Amino acid sequence: MKGYSPDITDIPKFITPNMANQQHQLTYYAEVAKVIVNYVDQTQQKLQSQTILDKGTIDGKYQIDNPQISDYELLNPDKLTGSITQTEQIITLKFKNKTEQPEKDPKPDPEPEQPDETKPEKPDQPDEDLTPEEPDLKKELSVTIQQLTDSGKLLQQEVRQLTDEQLQELFHQQWALTGYQFNRYQYDDVNQVLKIIYHPCSVNVVVVARDALGNQLTSERVTGEFGSSLTINAPIIKGYQAKVQSQIIQVASLKPAEVVFIYEPETTMEEIIKSDKVEAESMIPETAKAKPLQVDNDLLSTADQKIKPASKGKPTKAAVKFINPKRSSKPNSSQVLKRSAKKLPQTSEANIGGLLTVLGTLTLMEIGWLKLKSKRK
Repeated sequence: MKGYSPDITDIPKFITPNMANQQHQLTYYAEVAKVIVNYVDQTQQKLQSQTILDKGTIDGKYQIDNPQISDYELLNPDKLTGSITQTEQIITLKFKNKTEQPEKDPKPDPEPEQPDETKPEKPDQPDEDLTPEEPDLKKELSVTIQQLTDSGKLLQQEVRQLTDEQLQELFHQQWALTGYQFNRYQYDDVNQVLKIIYHPCSVNVVVVARDALGNQLTSERVTGEFGSSLTINAPIIKGYQAKVQSQIIQVASLKPAEVVFIYEPETTMEEIIKSDKVEAESMIPETAKAKPLQVDNDLLSTADQKIKPASKGKPTKAAVKFINPKRSSKPNSSQVLKRSAKKLPQTSEANIGGLLTVLGTLTLMEIGWLKLKSKRK
């Protein structure tokens, strides 16, 4: 049976002659079927994806929920329910667009008018509506006049009420604008906009480099456009460093502008170490500094004279006085040396002073290196 399948468990496995007149009952089950639902408009255009009902059986019933599609109305609602007759049954639901206006019935052609034979026919007169209208030269238009640079920057804008004749005169007018040169016209007939295009004039800018005392180091010229913003970098000068690396100016005058950069001499490593060394030494107390060896030159010269031997013969009185210190009222050479030695610094004082000097020098060198490195950055 089409659409049905028997239950094979009811069929006997063996058939014998005694079973010829016996009746056997077989049970059939309906095959599983599915219903495919399509949604289209009157032109067979697909409105949404199809729906598949896959739990039906042959000779069973199907029921489709009434779909709600925006701006559309179902034309065949009778298709929402029905019987399943095929294992794969297709149902098509058609919809009508609510927003479409129904086509109007064409009006019947009017019957031709019968000519009146009693009246003579007049020659055809020209249709007044077909006569071209003459332009009204006195009609005023609202015209927007824009003054622009060739890069599109708006300089000025105004709106005038002009007749066509006055508008034509504008194309022959000399449009002078300070700092700009006239280039060309552009007229937008649709929007009634007259564009006057200019090119900015070139302006010279003098860049001067001076030291802290006002002395001029260098001078050069750069060129900028009128009405623009110009960034000027400080010139590079060997042995000097600018306090300000760049300046931004507005070119608002046709006269040459002057930009001044102030420079200061670059500090070398040796100068940094020398200045820092002087500064550090001024901070060391006087008691910690190593004192130089001081010798009384007058005493040494006197001692040299006393120890000279006599030339010949007996010793002189001066020599006798020097040899016998008990009778001499002046100090001898050993006394001079002892007295000078008392003025020398002690060993501990000299070591401390020398150590502080070495540490101070190393500190100054490190500070100088850091300063030079920061300035170069």
